[in-house]
Amino acid sequence: SGEIYASKGNLYVATRHWWWWPRPGQKDATYVHKFDISAPDRAPYVASGTIEGHIVDQFSMDENSKGFFRIATTITSRVLDPKQPDNWWGTLETTNRIAVTAEVNGRLLVVGKTEEVAKGERIMSTRFVEDTAYVVTFRQVDPLFTFNLKDPANPVKVGELKVPGFSSYIHPIDEGHLLTIGTYIPENNTDWRARALQLAIFDVSDLANPKQTFTQLV
Repeated sequence: SGEIYASKGNLYVATRHWWWWPRPGQKDATYVHKFDISAPDRAPYVASGTIEGHIVDQFSMDENSKGFFRIATTITSRVLDPKQPDNWWGTLETTNRIAVTAEVNGRLLVVGKTEEVAKGERIMSTRFVEDTAYVVTFRQVDPLFTFNLKDPANPVKVGELKVPGFSSYIHPIDEGHLLTIGTYIPENNTDWRARALQLAIFDVSDLANPKQTFTQLV
């Protein structure tokens, strides 16, 4: 297995599919298997599904109180450049989104998904808090995206904030604040010596306008 996530009643095992030699246009994928752990003496298999992209860690997955399984993935695909015919490998392109799945007759089916965000970047951390999700991607700056997942069939991106560096862990402090731990990287600076461990607090009481209210460099 790759990563696992458990709610009170279910355990999800996520395994990444690896293309040995991806063809142009093929995308990576994650297989998810669901097990019922509501009884203390057994864990029967329930369902499986396939979601485009790959996850970072167990915090990329979540199940809400209604049984919908949500997963945040970075989708990677290989693209050939017709202007460079000698480059047989091409380039890898990335994009990111959240998918919502439901269990239907032994299958985990995608019933809703957000728009694709931060093309060319990849997810560094995710945190689900009930029907809200927070996602951090990275290439040169650190966008924090907020999502509203109340409607499983129509999860939507609500807000976005860009700050230098990236967060590798997100922790909810209370209903309106997040603590993030990650790496500070000055914008447009490639010197690794300028990097530092950074703790930051974000005010997310207004999902449409998240704000970074405190930082501490170590």
